[in-house]
Amino acid sequence: MLNCLCLLICLTGTLANAGAWPRPEGTGFASVATRLSFDDTFMTLTSYSSAYLEYGLNGRHTLGLDAGYSSDGTSRAIVFVRQPLSTTKAGSPIAAELGLGVIDTQTVLRPGISWGRGLDKGWMAADALAEIQMTGATDLKLDLTLGLKDDRGRMLILQLQTGKPFGRAATAQLAPSVVVPFGKSRHLEVGASADLLERRNFRIKFGLWQDF
Repeated sequence: MLNCLCLLICLTGTLANAGAWPRPEGTGFASVATRLSFDDTFMTLTSYSSAYLEYGLNGRHTLGLDAGYSSDGTSRAIVFVRQPLSTTKAGSPIAAELGLGVIDTQTVLRPGISWGRGLDKGWMAADALAEIQMTGATDLKLDLTLGLKDDRGRMLILQLQTGKPFGRAATAQLAPSVVVPFGKSRHLEVGASADLLERRNFRIKFGLWQDF
């Protein structure tokens, strides 16, 4: 169960991939989330809504969809396949993925690599992506995650989200969230994030996860 939970950690709307652990054959995961962003005056509000889907094809290959839409008119839809590459001597899995889709009308190729490590009551993960347009313009992303889980299934997730958009300055956000189970195979996530390099935006997030 912990391995499956590790796949859920990247539901913050900007995120890279779901992790280095393969999803078991015939199992799936779906999520929806909304992120509200405020500027430093708390007067300007934008929103980003996302949907994420994974399905285990054969125990090694995971098929997924990463889609979202912002109130400013930007959108994304990327289909990807992930597979394990190797396991380190410490037992940490490493996986690669390849995605293809559209971001703001631009066709994008999205290769990525992930690393993970299970802890006694949690996990650590690193997920890196490159979003490559057909023009050659490339956005880079790296997310570092620490997740803790108690005996009642509640989780505390701390994520550092970094990126280097093409032609723009690097970005970094600190994004903590709390996840609580409710119902059968269902979780509710509430979180926040803030810019570290420029104090421009503050965000709050609400997400719903469902295993099937």
